[in-house]
Amino acid sequence: MSANNTTSTAELQPKAEFQDCLQCRVVGTATFAGLGIYSFMQARRASPGALWEKRIAVALGAVFCAGAVVRWNNLGIPGTRSAETPSSSSTPS
Repeated sequence: MSANNTTSTAELQPKAEFQDCLQCRVVGTATFAGLGIYSFMQARRASPGALWEKRIAVALGAVFCAGAVVRWNNLGIPGTRSAETPSSSSTPS
């Protein structure tokens, strides 16, 4: 057994970043947006309700709409959005 604790160059290179497909982003965004719109509509119902119930519905609507924006821009998971595409030509020889 060798006592050499060096790391290989493959371990030092960053991993390929996760890329969502367009269909997944559209479905996720539409789901969050739909839930947000539904919550806003429930807050504006004609039937009487307590003021705090309507405020909770508005707050949930805002959270779901913000979730739709985050989902579309893929900002929710750290390290999943990259400005440049990984190049395959940087393999060591």
